[in-house]
Amino acid sequence: MRKFIFEEIENLPPMPETAIKIKELYNKDELSFKEMIEVIEEDPLLVADILKIANSPYYGFVHEVKDIEKAVVLLGMDMVTGFALYCTLNRDFDVDFSAYAITSDDFLKKSVIQSKIAYIWTHKESVLPTAAFLSEIGKVLIAKCAKKRGKNIYEYMVEKNIECDDAEEEICSITTPEVTAAIFERWNFSSKLVKIIRYSKNPEDAPNEYQKDAASLKVIRAVVDLKGEIEPDAKEKALPILERFSLDVDSFAKALNCNICSEGSIDSL
Repeated sequence: MRKFIFEEIENLPPMPETAIKIKELYNKDELSFKEMIEVIEEDPLLVADILKIANSPYYGFVHEVKDIEKAVVLLGMDMVTGFALYCTLNRDFDVDFSAYAITSDDFLKKSVIQSKIAYIWTHKESVLPTAAFLSEIGKVLIAKCAKKRGKNIYEYMVEKNIECDDAEEEICSITTPEVTAAIFERWNFSSKLVKIIRYSKNPEDAPNEYQKDAASLKVIRAVVDLKGEIEPDAKEKALPILERFSLDVDSFAKALNCNICSEGSIDSL
């Protein structure tokens, strides 16, 4: 089934024009605040989608975020870039997450919560919030693969009492990080973003300069379940990885304990 997945990646449609412009800006050595705002504001639907995410209950801003400039100030360029890429690419994907027993809203909530943890943990001057937000996109193609095989990934996870990545590996011979990385590599995203996502399954295999970020992403993905809820045993799951890669346990605990699971929902984008 790996062959099926990689054929699907090769046959992906070209990126939307707005996404291409955002990617080109993101791949520069320094993101331009002014240029990014101008590109996003060219697409009114994108502006509405980003503001919807920024004003979701999961970020808990006291006042409504009414414009993109304010969103960038509050969330940082990297995170808003992640939102923008997700929203533009989401329009072109044929999305069916029934193999994971989740909805598109659940998927978006997981992405948002992961990016929020990364944002609090590492602060906004980091690629990690973007990687955490975009890292699950590979599930779109793995779900398609599982459906083709007549398999349900969630049911397999429950039956075998295994993690999602392991169920994906057994059913489709590939995992979400590998597929997501291959998609962004196909579209010529920055090598750093691609490698952090690719090695988040096995950070010990990453080049030294990406190892800690890959391990951080592994932790974040492990503690947020498919529906975007914090796992009950999140701290127990995280601690061995945090200690192995000498990551900051206290700051991670602070990020995890923040009020990021407020009641509410995000309407479908």
